[in-house]
Amino acid sequence: MNNKKILIIEDEQDIGRLLKRIIEREKFTVFHAETGKAGLDLLYSEDPDLVVLDINLPDTTGWEICKEIRKDPLYRKKPIIMLTIRSTTNDRIKGLDLGADDYMPKPFIAKELILRIKKLLAVTEK
Repeated sequence: MNNKKILIIEDEQDIGRLLKRIIEREKFTVFHAETGKAGLDLLYSEDPDLVVLDINLPDTTGWEICKEIRKDPLYRKKPIIMLTIRSTTNDRIKGLDLGADDYMPKPFIAKELILRIKKLLAVTEK
Protein backbone atom coordinates (compact mmCIF):
# COMPACT_ATOMS: atom_id res chain seq x y z
CA MET A 1 0.00 0.00 0.00
CA ASN A 2 1.35 3.38 -1.02
CA ASN A 3 1.50 5.78 1.91
CA LYS A 4 2.49 8.86 -0.09
CA LYS A 5 0.28 11.94 0.10
CA ILE A 6 -0.45 14.23 -2.82
CA LEU A 7 -1.98 17.71 -2.54
CA ILE A 8 -3.91 19.05 -5.53
CA ILE A 9 -4.53 22.80 -5.63
CA GLU A 10 -7.02 23.23 -8.48
CA ASP A 11 -9.99 25.60 -8.52
CA GLU A 12 -12.05 23.81 -11.17
CA GLN A 13 -14.09 21.17 -9.33
CA ASP A 14 -14.40 18.79 -12.28
CA ILE A 15 -10.67 18.80 -12.98
CA GLY A 16 -9.92 18.49 -9.26
CA ARG A 17 -12.19 15.45 -8.95
CA LEU A 18 -10.69 13.89 -12.08
CA LEU A 19 -7.14 14.42 -10.79
CA LYS A 20 -8.10 12.98 -7.40
CA ARG A 21 -9.53 9.83 -9.03
CA ILE A 22 -6.54 9.37 -11.34
CA ILE A 23 -4.01 9.75 -8.53
CA GLU A 24 -5.97 7.68 -5.99
CA ARG A 25 -6.03 4.78 -8.49
CA GLU A 26 -2.28 4.59 -7.87
CA LYS A 27 -2.95 4.15 -4.14
CA PHE A 28 -1.84 7.65 -3.13
CA THR A 29 -3.70 9.56 -0.44
CA VAL A 30 -5.03 12.70 -2.11
CA PHE A 31 -6.10 16.05 -0.67
CA HIS A 32 -7.79 18.64 -2.87
CA ALA A 33 -8.09 22.38 -2.32
CA GLU A 34 -9.90 24.83 -4.59
CA THR A 35 -8.13 27.99 -3.38
CA GLY A 36 -4.56 28.94 -2.64
CA LYS A 37 -5.33 29.60 1.04
CA ALA A 38 -7.05 26.23 1.48
CA GLY A 39 -4.11 24.62 -0.32
CA LEU A 40 -1.57 26.18 2.03
CA ASP A 41 -3.72 25.17 5.02
CA LEU A 42 -3.68 21.54 3.78
CA LEU A 43 0.05 21.74 3.07
CA TYR A 44 0.73 22.72 6.68
CA SER A 45 -1.79 20.33 8.27
CA GLU A 46 -1.27 17.22 6.12
CA ASP A 47 2.39 17.61 5.03
CA PRO A 48 1.92 16.00 1.60
CA ASP A 49 4.85 14.45 -0.24
CA LEU A 50 4.12 16.34 -3.48
CA VAL A 51 1.97 19.25 -4.68
CA VAL A 52 0.11 19.46 -8.01
CA LEU A 53 -0.52 23.17 -8.49
CA ASP A 54 -2.69 25.13 -10.90
CA ILE A 55 -1.72 28.74 -11.68
CA ASN A 56 -5.15 30.34 -12.09
CA LEU A 57 -6.75 30.29 -8.64
CA PRO A 58 -9.65 32.44 -7.36
CA ASP A 59 -7.80 34.04 -4.43
CA THR A 60 -4.18 34.15 -5.60
CA THR A 61 -1.95 32.59 -8.24
CA GLY A 62 -0.01 29.37 -8.37
CA TRP A 63 3.06 31.56 -8.81
CA GLU A 64 2.46 33.07 -5.36
CA ILE A 65 1.74 29.68 -3.77
CA CYS A 66 4.94 28.27 -5.26
CA LYS A 67 6.94 31.23 -3.89
CA GLU A 68 5.31 30.79 -0.47
CA ILE A 69 6.20 27.08 -0.35
CA ARG A 70 9.77 27.70 -1.52
CA LYS A 71 10.50 30.34 1.14
CA ASP A 72 9.41 28.08 4.03
CA PRO A 73 12.41 26.05 5.27
CA LEU A 74 10.18 23.09 6.22
CA TYR A 75 8.66 22.81 2.75
CA ARG A 76 11.17 24.33 0.32
CA LYS A 77 12.24 20.91 -0.99
CA LYS A 78 8.66 19.70 -1.44
CA PRO A 79 8.21 18.61 -5.09
CA ILE A 80 5.80 20.81 -7.04
CA ILE A 81 4.27 20.02 -10.42
CA MET A 82 2.52 22.97 -12.03
CA LEU A 83 -0.44 21.67 -14.05
CA THR A 84 -2.06 24.54 -15.89
CA ILE A 85 -3.70 25.83 -19.03
CA ARG A 86 -0.94 28.46 -19.16
CA SER A 87 1.52 26.80 -21.49
CA THR A 88 3.60 29.45 -23.22
CA THR A 89 7.36 29.16 -23.06
CA ASN A 90 7.45 32.22 -20.77
CA ASP A 91 4.89 30.63 -18.40
CA ARG A 92 6.90 27.40 -18.20
CA ILE A 93 10.14 29.29 -17.62
CA LYS A 94 8.51 31.43 -14.92
CA GLY A 95 7.11 28.35 -13.12
CA LEU A 96 10.42 26.52 -13.17
CA ASP A 97 12.29 29.70 -12.20
CA LEU A 98 10.01 30.15 -9.17
CA GLY A 99 10.91 26.66 -8.00
CA ALA A 100 8.45 24.23 -9.58
CA ASP A 101 10.10 20.87 -10.21
CA ASP A 102 7.99 20.12 -13.27
CA TYR A 103 5.48 21.91 -15.49
CA MET A 104 2.68 20.24 -17.45
CA PRO A 105 0.18 21.96 -19.72
CA LYS A 106 -3.52 21.14 -19.76
CA PRO A 107 -5.01 19.17 -21.31
CA PHE A 108 -2.80 16.50 -19.78
CA ILE A 109 -2.33 12.77 -20.26
CA ALA A 110 -3.14 10.89 -17.04
CA LYS A 111 -0.42 8.26 -17.46
CA GLU A 112 2.21 10.95 -18.05
CA LEU A 113 1.14 12.84 -14.94
CA ILE A 114 1.37 9.67 -12.83
CA LEU A 115 4.82 8.88 -14.23
CA ARG A 116 6.03 12.39 -13.45
CA ILE A 117 4.64 12.17 -9.90
CA LYS A 118 6.32 8.80 -9.31
CA LYS A 119 9.61 10.03 -10.75
CA LEU A 120 9.69 13.14 -8.55
CA LEU A 121 8.81 11.08 -5.47
CA ALA A 122 11.57 8.57 -6.26
CA VAL A 123 14.13 11.37 -6.63
CA THR A 124 13.12 13.01 -3.34
CA GLU A 125 13.32 9.71 -1.43
CA LYS A 126 17.07 9.46 -2.13
